[in-house]
Amino acid sequence: MNSAGWMESEETAAPGPSQVTLCCSACDTYQLVEVDYDSGQGCASLTVRSCSSCQQDLCPFCTQLWCECGQIVCQDCSVTVSDGTPSGLTLCKACAAEWEDDEREAAPELAALGQPAGGVAESRVA
Repeated sequence: MNSAGWMESEETAAPGPSQVTLCCSACDTYQLVEVDYDSGQGCASLTVRSCSSCQQDLCPFCTQLWCECGQIVCQDCSVTVSDGTPSGLTLCKACAAEWEDDEREAAPELAALGQPAGGVAESRVA
């Protein structure tokens, strides 16, 4: 296991196409990967992306969420805020804090205009 928590496999068998099974330490998913040979040594690894908040390595099977700011975050570093839709809006923690600050600042102005505090104006037909 390397310093990032990924299992790596080194084989001393003769060079040739082979595969090994590696486990992602974040989601415990086992994946079959190709072994790359260099100087008679075999090495296998998983392709990962890092969470922009906590830097945890995320394999393709890990839950990865895209924030509105364009950052990739893990499930632990994301927050769902109310935006007037049934499912809400999923943001990174930094953007969620900004969203809530903006909502608090807008609430008195919206109340004065007779609009709901969720930031969504009701449309009325006369």
